[in-house]
Amino acid sequence: MKKWLPLLLSALLLTGCAAEDLPAVPDPGVTLPVFPHRQTYYADYDAGLVVGGSTVTAPAGADGGTVHYGNCYPGPAGKDYTDPKRYTFREYISGTTGMKWAPHTWQTRDDSYILGYTTTGFYDFVLNETGDGFTVMPEMAIAAPRDVTEQYVGRFGIAPGDTARAWLLELNPAACWDNGEKINADTYIYSYQQLLDGKMMNRRADSVYAGDFAIVGAKDYLYGKATWEQVGIVKDGEYRLVLVTEAPLRDPDFYAPYYLMDTYLVYEPLWESCKTFFDSRGNTVSRDDPDVASVTTRYATSLDTSISYGPYKLTYFELDKQITLERNENWYGYHDGRHLGQYQTDRISCQVISGHSTALLAFLSGDVDVIDLQSADMADFAGSPQLRYLPESYTTKLTFNTDAKALSARGAQVLSNVYFRKAFSLAIDRTRFAAAYTSAGEPGYGILNESYIYDPYRGLSYRRSDGGKNALVQLYQLEKFGKDAYDAITGYQPDLARGLMQLAYTQCVRSGLYDGESPITLTLSVYQSDDLYVQMFHFLQDALASACEGTGFAGKVQLQMAVDADYYATMESGLTDIIFSTWGGSSYDPYGVLYRCYCDAGVAEYPNQMEYGFDAGQVEVAITVDGERRRASLQTWARWCASDPGANIDGMAAFREYDAATRCNLYADLEFAYLSQYVVAPLYYRNAARLLSQKGDYPVKSYVDPVEFGGIRYYTFRYDDAEWENVKATLQY
Repeated sequence: MKKWLPLLLSALLLTGCAAEDLPAVPDPGVTLPVFPHRQTYYADYDAGLVVGGSTVTAPAGADGGTVHYGNCYPGPAGKDYTDPKRYTFREYISGTTGMKWAPHTWQTRDDSYILGYTTTGFYDFVLNETGDGFTVMPEMAIAAPRDVTEQYVGRFGIAPGDTARAWLLELNPAACWDNGEKINADTYIYSYQQLLDGKMMNRRADSVYAGDFAIVGAKDYLYGKATWEQVGIVKDGEYRLVLVTEAPLRDPDFYAPYYLMDTYLVYEPLWESCKTFFDSRGNTVSRDDPDVASVTTRYATSLDTSISYGPYKLTYFELDKQITLERNENWYGYHDGRHLGQYQTDRISCQVISGHSTALLAFLSGDVDVIDLQSADMADFAGSPQLRYLPESYTTKLTFNTDAKALSARGAQVLSNVYFRKAFSLAIDRTRFAAAYTSAGEPGYGILNESYIYDPYRGLSYRRSDGGKNALVQLYQLEKFGKDAYDAITGYQPDLARGLMQLAYTQCVRSGLYDGESPITLTLSVYQSDDLYVQMFHFLQDALASACEGTGFAGKVQLQMAVDADYYATMESGLTDIIFSTWGGSSYDPYGVLYRCYCDAGVAEYPNQMEYGFDAGQVEVAITVDGERRRASLQTWARWCASDPGANIDGMAAFREYDAATRCNLYADLEFAYLSQYVVAPLYYRNAARLLSQKGDYPVKSYVDPVEFGGIRYYTFRYDDAEWENVKATLQY
């Protein structure tokens, strides 16, 4: 009986039978396959095993294209930083509590808000001269990165004939801090040393020690296993820096400048003054104490702890009230003649506005120059010539706490049952959710959306690849639709959800996880209690009730909303049950997302990341590669795809050594493996319907990946500040 009943149950559920018509559920130890696909793709939850598909590999080929430097969009004549009139760009964010915008420690998109104006990368991707694509503009470097690998043969593990590992950056000698102090190679050496300080364990250290541009020795230095001389960051003159990677860089023409868009600079006197030192017992000690065990910093958390090396500098910061940035006159770009046609904005005024309705009123009053619309706004503004549709790389999900012990403190331990989570997920009508609560969002079914590119030269989307489509077709059991299977995905299977919820009930009772009768309250923590959050909460509350209908959980499970401005940290501590989480960014680097955002919990640097209780190191994934079964933990596979040093799969070459299609297909199997655990329930892919005031505009109306519409660099004004005050009340949208 145990051998066939799960398959029978699965088949019945797929036909849409009602929960009360189901046969007896199997014993808790019997696995319900994710779907019966020739016994190829499935998840055996009891064994902790996910079996993926079969891939035939191909080796990496030559570079697929050419990236141009310097042929930038010229900008309208007179609409740049030389304009003598005064121009203020006004925007808003929802809160500043807990913001930290240091290059080494920032975490959220709100954290990076100030950072985006006050720092400059080695290179930036900007609009090309015709406004229909991108080009690379050297910034803190003055020329394209140069491959000097042959000069380092015999060092850093470089052998004769190696290429694409050592990169010379000729630094911009005009770069300086906003106080006028020069930035040179020594500044970079100090900043990288601080970024990799093992007693600080900075959040952004993985940007240097992990991924395809991982620096030789960086991770070992972080963990005290190497000296600085063994780290591939070398001063080669006052304004020359060499970065040496662990492995050859794939498609370096594109990815060298792409991975060098950040500089991680900190100003030594201020950085040092902001440090606090602790011993192993958590007591504050002096910096010279021999028992210093950890170090924290207040750098870039207030006006007096901030300094700029970008086009703007912070001039005012009032917690949860106001942020003001003004032109940094010491930024080299205003003096080098290379930035004509750019940066007409003199001042950026950012209010903190917590509610959308309040923000919309501010926009219509002319006090805010840009606003992201919600679905309810579209009836009024869908036809506005000032409306811009902005694809984003972010996916919003429900993230579940899966740790039974942590959950039991609140009586929420049923959430640790995978079938309970899966049932909840499949009870959510994502199409209705996206339509009701977003202005331009799309129903989301995976962790990566169509903004992620796996071939940068041809602009090929991971989500639209055969592998990316197959991952979700397999997850949602839709192979029966054949070539139309991907387009048939909705993520909404209410009958299957109720069948799985009954299975979850039986398992929880039989295993002693639940007594079968007690009321269960699951807490969904949200950032704020504005109308949109309340509406989304009620939608999800109804979905959960629907999944429980006709099962043993009927009438016993309810969802409650808790307002928590720091809910990410609350989840990281295991102190709530469910949160909305949104991950994205680096749309040309899809292969680092799975590890760094979802599968790094349990490793030393991130012991309790977002998915509290889920350890990807405990889930085994088997994939057939070139006819051979390859098996490793999901965490190891994810690390391997992210080119994390030391992550190897027996019998396979390094991930970067395969061609684009092979990498895409392998990664898709891992996305399936992660999603099959239902630690997260994707809800929607975030896109913005962005309304601009008539004060100004961007140079292009069609979105250009990866430079959007040109950004603040190319935003130009129709009215200066004085003129705007006279006309803003008379304009219509």
